[in-house]
Amino acid sequence: MKQAHYSWLILLIVLTGCGGSSTPSPTYIAYWKLDETPGSSTIADSIANPTNNHGAAQPGPVAAWGNFTGPTTVPAAVNTGLYFPGDGSIRVEVPNTTDLNPPAFYLEARVAPVLCGAGVFYPIVDTWDSNTGTGYTFYLEGEPGNVARPKLRMLGSTFAATATVPANYDPTTNSGTWTRVGVSVNLNSKSQELRQRVEDVLQRSGLLLVFDEAHYLWPNLIDPRSLPARINWIMTALVNYGVPVALVTTPQFMRTQRAIEDRTRWTSAPPSSGATRRRRWPRSSPACAGRSTRRW
Repeated sequence: MKQAHYSWLILLIVLTGCGGSSTPSPTYIAYWKLDETPGSSTIADSIANPTNNHGAAQPGPVAAWGNFTGPTTVPAAVNTGLYFPGDGSIRVEVPNTTDLNPPAFYLEARVAPVLCGAGVFYPIVDTWDSNTGTGYTFYLEGEPGNVARPKLRMLGSTFAATATVPANYDPTTNSGTWTRVGVSVNLNSKSQELRQRVEDVLQRSGLLLVFDEAHYLWPNLIDPRSLPARINWIMTALVNYGVPVALVTTPQFMRTQRAIEDRTRWTSAPPSSGATRRRRWPRSSPACAGRSTRRW
């Protein structure tokens, strides 16, 4: 369990047993069995309340083994399942509805990853929008030792389960390990309200906001598909609304900035109406040697 910025509570679990009923809990919002037969274009949601969230097989209908023109039917832990080879282009797309975006939710899936090696991603549920920096991705990431680790990427942060799952499935022989993985997310709405009030006060007050040791605002790890959450918040919620911000930092800040901009689509360019100024502290102060100030 790990707490992220803005009080998102994340819990990733790995259930080593593969048993359990194929009947969904009555509290579920959506349930996709993924047991469609070849030729099916619709991936059915078995729960009609509050609405059916049926999906569509992409880029083509469900295929028989060997065709791979769409999700491929294979034997599974419960009856049959779907196999998704490749880079993610073979998938199931489900239209976005309000009931699929609650403030708290739980996702669970039975997975049997094939061995693809360390650093390979196995998407499970992906709602991430790189243009807006919203949504989340629940996925497995391959690690050394023929295993994969469940992870969730949200709000510029990545959360990892403490346990791994075997990556040893062979779809040609239906051999290997099926594992149930899940993630629970809970949004503390009171913290969100407090954050919005703080933003409103800063946007209306005209105060200058100063961050010392500003290089700590960057994430520890650079994820090419994530935004630097803290810096991005400062720019989108404060700077873009005219709040003056000063960052007191070392050259490490600029080095990390360049590395992030090189590896992601994110940019720290200020608004066209703003100004960027840097000032180096006097060398006579040992505690501030090498520091500079950036103001947006």
